[in-house]
Amino acid sequence: MNELSSPHTCSACGGAIRTLRDFGPQPLTNYFPAHGDESVRFHPLILGACSECAIVQLCDPCPPERLKPPRPMRYNEPEGHLDALVDEVVALPGVSPRSRICGLTYKESTTLERFHQRGFLQVTELSSSADFQITDASAGLETIQARITPGVADALVERHGTFDVVLVRHLLEHSHDLTNFLAAVRRLAATDGYIIFEVPDCTTMFSVTDYSFLWEDHISYFTPTTLARTLRQHRLHPQQMLTYPYALENSLVAITSRNHASPSGGELPGTSSIDRYAASFPHIRDMWTQKLTELKQQGPIAILGAGHLAVTFINLLGVEPLIDYVCDDAADKVNR
Repeated sequence: MNELSSPHTCSACGGAIRTLRDFGPQPLTNYFPAHGDESVRFHPLILGACSECAIVQLCDPCPPERLKPPRPMRYNEPEGHLDALVDEVVALPGVSPRSRICGLTYKESTTLERFHQRGFLQVTELSSSADFQITDASAGLETIQARITPGVADALVERHGTFDVVLVRHLLEHSHDLTNFLAAVRRLAATDGYIIFEVPDCTTMFSVTDYSFLWEDHISYFTPTTLARTLRQHRLHPQQMLTYPYALENSLVAITSRNHASPSGGELPGTSSIDRYAASFPHIRDMWTQKLTELKQQGPIAILGAGHLAVTFINLLGVEPLIDYVCDDAADKVNR
């Protein structure tokens, strides 16, 4: 295992981070040069784990201003579970059609629409421009997460009031400063309100040693235990921890309350799984190289999809010389 000393501290608890593996400089997966003379953007990809709270996270993540893509990009999340999730929220004590519901970003729009269809009329999707003063159309979650601070939250409460339900869908893992981010989100909820977080469940990623899910935009990699512990540390008490299965990665949902205490939860996960994940990289890289070399004897090799999963798979595993074509239905990626 390529374990190194690290001067970095955990953005959730301030604990020391031990470096698990330094993958070296990697190309930013959302930046496609327009022509051959335009340079590719690189940033070191270094994976670590907090020695105190066990969150797996990136060390020295790429700054938000450099992460911002050169053109507008939107990422779709799985939605097959949203009806069931709304059922869970509607059944919570104190939630009624009179409840005020807030979504932090565009990723909440389809969930808010489901509430509206059920008779909830006070639904608010915060605006990047009006609420976060983001005018660049190319700015995405990397920029929004940096704007969600306690001071901004206070201004939002002054403008909108507090909310009975706050939805934070696939944004927490993008946060560079979990402590300030969670403090800000907590201020948006009424005293007896709920804050609902959804993140990718990285349990499978670690267990099957899948490295394509590492992404410079995802700073933290949660499991049910580390997510629940992090939220409790910031006075957000999990009332329910829900896992919705999907083919690639499960969706992990924490329904938290500001006021209602919850059980302390299980012990922190052991380090064996993440240590094995870090140590297995050379073997997995060599396995893919051998397999693709064998396949190339039968003809050209094409990768379907030019999203961040494919870009990470090709570059992190070093198999670019074995790939002949990359196919994607995004017209603006053609010839890039």
